[in-house]
Amino acid sequence: MPEDSIAEEEAPARAKAIPTWILGVASGAVLCLIVALSALLFFGKSLNYTTQITPQPDGASLAIVFNFPDAPAGAAVEFSGKRSPVVNGTARFDFPIEQLGLGDNRLKAVYSADGKTTPLELTIARRHKITLDLAGLGSSPPFFETVFMLAKGESLTVGNQLAALDGQNTYRYKMALSDALTVSEQKDNQLVVHVPFQLKNAQGSVDSGDYLAKLPLTDLRIDRPAADAVVDSPSVVCSGETEEGAVVTVNGDRTAVTAGRFETKVALPKSGETAIEVTSKSAGKAPRRETLRVKRVENLEAEALKYAAGVDGTIDYPTLGRNPDGLVGRKVKMSGRIVNIKTELGVTVFLLYVSAGCPKESRCGLYGVFKGESQAGLYSWVTVYGEVRGKRDVQIKDGESIQVPAVEAAFLIPEKPTSRKSKPKKR
Repeated sequence: MPEDSIAEEEAPARAKAIPTWILGVASGAVLCLIVALSALLFFGKSLNYTTQITPQPDGASLAIVFNFPDAPAGAAVEFSGKRSPVVNGTARFDFPIEQLGLGDNRLKAVYSADGKTTPLELTIARRHKITLDLAGLGSSPPFFETVFMLAKGESLTVGNQLAALDGQNTYRYKMALSDALTVSEQKDNQLVVHVPFQLKNAQGSVDSGDYLAKLPLTDLRIDRPAADAVVDSPSVVCSGETEEGAVVTVNGDRTAVTAGRFETKVALPKSGETAIEVTSKSAGKAPRRETLRVKRVENLEAEALKYAAGVDGTIDYPTLGRNPDGLVGRKVKMSGRIVNIKTELGVTVFLLYVSAGCPKESRCGLYGVFKGESQAGLYSWVTVYGEVRGKRDVQIKDGESIQVPAVEAAFLIPEKPTSRKSKPKKR
């Protein structure tokens, strides 16, 4: 095994020009075929150590671990402006990849033990750097560019095409936003586009990578309609929230945006399913597109009655109130008046005071969740068909809370106008 002779204590122990190739050099790069200098041995007359260098999953840093099997107590390593004690024979550092220049990077460290210091050297080669240029998103038609900067002697293939580098060893890969939308996915408020590439150096070494170009998405939140809602009306309201100044279209028709809010009616011309596509686009960002499907039926009450065939008629409110956890999953029918209601992201939550089976002068609460469309509002008398979901803590007033049965509603049917009183009595 070769040795590096250390004539004096201050002479550096160094790697023999064996590089580490790093592909994950920008946030979002998928690491592939990494040669990580995992077991390079360095021997001196007074120092025996190994160095391990491993790219981290975040694609932005390296884990550099110095191993000293013979390190005495109190030994330490100084590297990149930090000092780490040697614990159980190892000292670890997290090193930002962005501190590496293109090509060979000779880094220095200092090992100290028993009052003596020994300089160390290691070499890390950075083959490329990737950045994302989003300036073209404001153009017509919009586009973005993935910018590759290569070390000297490297050649680049993007997709299946050999890239023509400029005099600065740089290549700008341009992609139309319309093309990106067909091969992308929406994730964590970003549009993620895969850009596969290959590097080849003068020695013929080929490494593959997959850069994840992450484009910021325009904000969009749809409050109504709920996805997969069932209605019997000839139209539904489509409403939601986006960024101030954004352009919103619903099924291709531009919709007014006021203070970041939008609302419009969407026609349901016939029975069956209708797709509602909402797109929001803001300058300098990729458009966000959401598609909802709404089913129109001839008569919602008739649909509810079909569902009611599976309702357990023995479960009245007193029975439900005694053991809501034991009845989870059972289908029930409850009627009463809504005393609190809120719709957000297509989901309506409400508190119902049940009319049947409740002791006189009492208020028997039912917590409901409805993922659909209904004309019911505050103080509406309704019939709820749904499945029991145990119990729920509900705030009523002055920080006071009560536990009430909870139901996930499949149908929320407003009752026809009657002579009932306009509002329920306050507690």
